[in-house]
Amino acid sequence: MSEYTTAAQDAATIRKRIKSELGYGPKQVSVRCSNYSMGSSVKVTIKAGGLDCAKIRSIALLAEHIDRCQVTGEILSGGNRYVHCRLDWELVAALADKLQPGIEKALKDLEPGAGYLCQDSQYPGTAAEVWSCTSSGKPRVARWPNDPNGLTSREVYDAGGAAQLAAHLILDSSAEVN
Repeated sequence: MSEYTTAAQDAATIRKRIKSELGYGPKQVSVRCSNYSMGSSVKVTIKAGGLDCAKIRSIALLAEHIDRCQVTGEILSGGNRYVHCRLDWELVAALADKLQPGIEKALKDLEPGAGYLCQDSQYPGTAAEVWSCTSSGKPRVARWPNDPNGLTSREVYDAGGAAQLAAHLILDSSAEVN
């Protein structure tokens, strides 16, 4: 049985490991904790682009502890420590604003089923693909190239939604499309 640590201790450990193993400081990754009735949580916010989000997530998730029923798998009340990793909203919104005009133009010009590659020179080697659908007329977005994590594409409402999801995928190559 492991020794109990507080959410604050876990947050400090996550900060220390991210700094020592990846070299990212508080301007790039924020780690905050919350305590509440029956549990606690640690929130990790990635505030800069070009960081290794998968490694940050793997370090942070070591602090997660959720008790489950052995029979049903339901989460049991009390003492759980949840860890949430997310990209900073302003970071995603800024890149989405840069991508949206190109996506809007592409969606007007694309033949049904044809794709448009969203890239930004600030994040070389990463991209998302947006294409128009023949059945619904709504755009779909997926990781590019070839969806390396085996994730499926996701239909979005409009070019703005496509830009948001594309920005998220470009910034976090380990993000899930769901």
